[in-house]
Amino acid sequence: MRTFADLVKYRHPNASAETIATLLESELSTGALWENVLADLMKDHTTQLPRNAWYKDYTDGTDAKFAVAGRVYQRTGTPSSSIIYATVNHKNKTGTLRVCLCDSSSKQLFYMLIPHSHYSKYTGPLKINFSCFRPIGNHWNNFQCKFTDVYKPVV
Repeated sequence: MRTFADLVKYRHPNASAETIATLLESELSTGALWENVLADLMKDHTTQLPRNAWYKDYTDGTDAKFAVAGRVYQRTGTPSSSIIYATVNHKNKTGTLRVCLCDSSSKQLFYMLIPHSHYSKYTGPLKINFSCFRPIGNHWNNFQCKFTDVYKPVV
């Protein structure tokens, strides 16, 4: 799935453009949508737990995360500069994160599998930087994956 519209259409084939736009604006809706899409795709090897279960979303110990990359304005001296990144919160998580990143401008999707051994080293959320509508940086370089890999069993 290349775009957010593709993700919505997988789950809701008759969704209108207005519905798709509304869903993208709601953090709760995008997270639930991603969890449900993964649950459908992983039904052969894991089961989805009740919404907002502690520590994990699925019985295999993994967790679904959806993050939208947006422009953040920071003052750095006289002119202000803009940085674009997606924030992946991992508080209270204990397993691999199945991450879907969405660029807010192009609506293009990117996927990551981030193991607990990596993100547990960080006290705050992971920030995935974007440049030219694509993720960049160490987190991305080390843990990017294809859509077909993000829902495979984690070994």
